[in-house]
Amino acid sequence: MPVELKGALNLRKALRLHAPDLAKELNTELRAAARPVVKAAKGYVRSDIAGLYNWTGRSSLESRTTRKEPFPQYDPIVIKKGITFSMAKQKPNNRGFSSILTIFNKSRAGAIYETAGRKHPSGDPRSQSNNPGAGRHFISAAGPMYGRKLDRGRLIFRAVEEDRGKMIVAIIKALDKANVDFHNRIDYFNDRMAA
Repeated sequence: MPVELKGALNLRKALRLHAPDLAKELNTELRAAARPVVKAAKGYVRSDIAGLYNWTGRSSLESRTTRKEPFPQYDPIVIKKGITFSMAKQKPNNRGFSSILTIFNKSRAGAIYETAGRKHPSGDPRSQSNNPGAGRHFISAAGPMYGRKLDRGRLIFRAVEEDRGKMIVAIIKALDKANVDFHNRIDYFNDRMAA
């Protein structure tokens, strides 16, 4: 799902400093590229999650946990509201990459639903559940995952996969256009200064 674009962060920084109007235009185009994927991901949230009886709040999970916060309940409205995107500057990861646009689910229940079974498709073998098959049951009831290896999920990853790269192409075109416009403007000012 990630695509490496060299110089994109430097371009955005240069635009913010020297051409705020082009930076604003670029941000508008990036938002327009992300919105269809976010909307599609919200559409994949199931209104009922049959087979996950305890996750819908019909039992007292809170009384059986030692966590400070109780395990989040499945609430499709909260999960849909949680799916969003950010264009904020990200810290570089352990490989030195940072993101110019991130789509994520800010709700705990949404993040769990998105990624449950990513590392352990049959449930975590270290689970301390009273039911040894709980993880496997939870993951199978949640539905299939989309994507590859550890870059997999049920909502956002499905939306990105079904988008077939349109969002990435739109982002690259927007960055390329901003780069060309910025350099044309620099060339124009340089020519005027030389004249």
